[in-house]
Amino acid sequence: MNKLYIEENVNSNDIIKEIAIDNNLSNYVVLKNKNGKPYFKGNDIYFNISNKDNIIVAVTSFNSVGIDIEKLTFKLSIVKHFFSKNEQEIIKKSLNKELDFTTIWVKKEAYLKYLGLDLISIRKIDTTKISGFTIKKYKEYIIGIKE
Repeated sequence: MNKLYIEENVNSNDIIKEIAIDNNLSNYVVLKNKNGKPYFKGNDIYFNISNKDNIIVAVTSFNSVGIDIEKLTFKLSIVKHFFSKNEQEIIKKSLNKELDFTTIWVKKEAYLKYLGLDLISIRKIDTTKISGFTIKKYKEYIIGIKE
């Protein structure tokens, strides 16, 4: 991970502009792949953005990267429909279901964004079999980063 950005009450264009300035990118063009993953045209700086409520997070890297932010929560229906058996077992044994649920969910979404896949693929992801995540807490939010 090159740099993590956490901003409140701004929009994604403000964060992208800040990333471009930090990386000395003038006259930059942002494009998106077929699933909406943003990238700078003709540049080796990778970035990804996520938002929840009034908070936007972004991360830059010299490799593919994905990020997600979610407010601490627990939703049993999502566990039953979208979590792998291994992930469901973690939730079943959990002493802090909100923290463990949210951590697994941000890992899933960050991994999707890392690969540049759409949300439909989330059921196929088992985060217990994937390494390389960074988890950060910000207020009552969990941030997951996959690089």
